[in-house]
Amino acid sequence: MGVSIRFSMSLQVDRGVPLSEALLMHDAWLERKGVVKGSNFAVVTWGDWDCRVMLESECKLKRIIKPPYFNRWKLETFVIVILHYEL
Repeated sequence: MGVSIRFSMSLQVDRGVPLSEALLMHDAWLERKGVVKGSNFAVVTWGDWDCRVMLESECKLKRIIKPPYFNRWKLETFVIVILHYEL
């Protein structure tokens, strides 16, 4: 089972799109969902690794401008509290 999962994930990575294209696709998805650039929303993530560490370093390495909404990500504690206490 472990080999199957690793192979499947490897295929997904191999068939992926470049980061610059993925960010454009993400912007288009947000627009289709009615999220307007500059509106008040945030990316929900477990910690700073996804948006602050990894995405930041990949964008710098590839000379891509990281969309500013990825800097508004620190909501995980609030979300966990709401889900846990069913607020």
